[in-house]
Amino acid sequence: AEGFGLGSFGAVDLAVLGLTTVPATPEESDRLCSLVAQLTGASEVWLMDDTVTGHIGALSGGDGVSLIVGTGVACFAMARDRSAVWAVDGKGFLLGDDGGGFWIGRRGIAAVLRQADGRGPETALTRAAQSRFGGLAELHVRLHSTERSVNAIAQFAPEVLDAAEGSDAVASAIIDDAAEELAITVRAACARVASADAPIPLAYGGRLLEKHRILARRVSALVESGTFPVDARR
Repeated sequence: AEGFGLGSFGAVDLAVLGLTTVPATPEESDRLCSLVAQLTGASEVWLMDDTVTGHIGALSGGDGVSLIVGTGVACFAMARDRSAVWAVDGKGFLLGDDGGGFWIGRRGIAAVLRQADGRGPETALTRAAQSRFGGLAELHVRLHSTERSVNAIAQFAPEVLDAAEGSDAVASAIIDDAAEELAITVRAACARVASADAPIPLAYGGRLLEKHRILARRVSALVESGTFPVDARR
């Protein structure tokens, strides 16, 4: 624990882990919790998906719907009486996370490569991709072979958002589609915990929604009435 800078915190009673990828089996989860307990000296270790911890942070553990968008998408809903909780999407880059950073970045890079092939329209994203990735020659090969290809592709999402802010038609269409996907996710979560007598608290969080308001604005415009915005707490 000393090697990880934990010694100065004294005794640890409880360690809470919110992970992007939770171990696939109970045995693996138990092993991870045991290792964390050994490292920290914690008498108790809680392990959960970061969709849950993101909601707890955004709404202080209260009811409502949280949408957190980074590389992926985490959306969680809790009923007012705590009788029901639901996670929507968050299925990972292969099967979901629709409208998230990887989803946006992949479409932005694909648009650049389509232009280079003569299969797509001109876009300001081409210059952005050249700047970020050091040229387009064999870009697809380099991205496929890098150890962290998902992260590298997701890191291009801010450039797509910036280009959309600058009225690039290709980038704007990508962000429109992303907003529609995220709005579908939010609406599905709201339907799970809808109440006839009260609007649903809705918190937006994650770097793509917090730093690039164009995406949050477009999602909000597509979400039906029956919600009210809440600033995500940190």
